[in-house]
Amino acid sequence: MDILEHWSVDFYDFTVPHQLGDDPDVLRFGCLHERAARNGARHGTPVILSPTGRPDHRVNLFFREGKMAASEPGTCRRYAYTLIVWFDFLDAIGRSWDDATVRDVEAFKDRLEGEARSCHK
Repeated sequence: MDILEHWSVDFYDFTVPHQLGDDPDVLRFGCLHERAARNGARHGTPVILSPTGRPDHRVNLFFREGKMAASEPGTCRRYAYTLIVWFDFLDAIGRSWDDATVRDVEAFKDRLEGEARSCHK
């Protein structure tokens, strides 16, 4: 499996046929779009991958249940991109997203505000 440099995001595109190839281990899962829809995904639902190249089902469930599941695709896109910036920040300070503290949130906000100030100079 490839190791990614950062967190990444992709989006389900139900308008494009998914090609499974002929690998029997992959074929046993059936149609990707049907499986995704059964799991609450819809066209445009984000799929966030960790730097290991694997999805974290807890993160991705956020987009398939509750209020986010009913959100407009653009809202989900913005949230997804914001989350990967947050996750990359946490990786840079050596913290897992599920171990993040209020102090980490404040450090993230300070960093963003500092970058915004430097852009306006």
